[in-house]
Amino acid sequence: MEASLELHLNELDGQQAGDPDKVATLILQAAAVEESPLHLFVGQIATTLAGQKMLAVRHDLDDWRSASDATDFTN
Repeated sequence: MEASLELHLNELDGQQAGDPDKVATLILQAAAVEESPLHLFVGQIATTLAGQKMLAVRHDLDDWRSASDATDFTN
């Protein structure tokens, strides 16, 4: 058996931080609103990592904006 699959089946199963019932409720809530989220981050680990990624992307965007914009054709 692949090591990753074995780890998830034998060691991590039932040890997840998230409550499956709460996750299901959240998904149903997100699906029921008029403007469902394109990305739905679930749990503290996911929201923390997503926030860190957003900061990193913002940093790169800000640092490279001028150089990136300068690649457009000029009229």
